[in-house]
Amino acid sequence: MILSIQEFEDMGFSISNDIDTSRIQLAISTVEGTCVKNALTNEHYLDLMNNPTSATNYILLNGGTIDDVYYLGLKKAIGYITFAWLMSSSYQVTRYGTVLKRSEFSDNKVSIDEDDLNVATRRYLEVGIGLLKEIMKYYELDTTKNVDTLGLNTIVY
Repeated sequence: MILSIQEFEDMGFSISNDIDTSRIQLAISTVEGTCVKNALTNEHYLDLMNNPTSATNYILLNGGTIDDVYYLGLKKAIGYITFAWLMSSSYQVTRYGTVLKRSEFSDNKVSIDEDDLNVATRRYLEVGIGLLKEIMKYYELDTTKNVDTLGLNTIVY
């Protein structure tokens, strides 16, 4: 994986302590394996994973300047998209109906404005995709193609 759980947590996203690290791991690996790998092509994705310390790859991953262009970094892109994924997956279907998971217990009486959740999720998703497209531009990849957003675009748009 390109982004570790620790790096994700260090980005400062508001994550409950009740969310198991295996769920964060799943979210990161899903975002990387689907969204990022498809957007960057397998060749570029593997190069970034296998050679993270080369000068150019380090900057593309962590942020910095290449040829007078500043990149915030692919890790930040993955972090934002992962956070959007986690936000949109806070609801779970149970035998009692759709509930919000806040702890190991389900709460089906919590009132959350779905529009507010969609706006917040969309904000994080748009930032993440914008950062991902910066990296795509570096590789001269088509940034107008639909980036696979794990179905999040159908939830929040």
